[in-house]
Amino acid sequence: MFHSLFRNRQHRLRLVSDSRQRLLTGESDQGFWARLLSLIVSLIFEGLAFFMERHLLSCNIAMTNAGTLAAIWPPFAARRPNSHDVSDCELAQMSGDGDMQAFEKLYQRHSRRVYSVCLRMGANVAEAEDLTQDVFIQLFRKIGSFRGDSAFTTWLHRLAVNQVLMHFRKRAGAKGADYGR
Repeated sequence: MFHSLFRNRQHRLRLVSDSRQRLLTGESDQGFWARLLSLIVSLIFEGLAFFMERHLLSCNIAMTNAGTLAAIWPPFAARRPNSHDVSDCELAQMSGDGDMQAFEKLYQRHSRRVYSVCLRMGANVAEAEDLTQDVFIQLFRKIGSFRGDSAFTTWLHRLAVNQVLMHFRKRAGAKGADYGR
């Protein structure tokens, strides 16, 4: 697809140059406007097709309209993602549907990042390990509520931060209860 975008580059450059010259001199007829409109429309559609080819698998499109897209755009039907090609959003969708391998893949991809967040907020290695485990337990419970409005990593980061903050609140509440006795 990318190559077809520039295949007729010389022809398009000639049309653009001719169109510019005609506009400047005022020599424009009905055929000229039809050719110019055709050129603009073809560039728009080829640019859109190029964009779709490169960025089509965004979360919302892939999760909701995969069958429709396969029907109207054959390259989408031919594309079968492998384990390295599946996005976090798709893995989250599959995990929400009960696919444990997809959840395991999410854990493998993001456990170090979540651990890093927990360690930075808690500054205790053992506590960070426990909190990381708690975050992924919470993720397992809440993965079905992921809508794909934001990046999965953003959502997971917020989940981790909230889990750490809740841990600190519980710990502070327990210490306050001990002092009251």
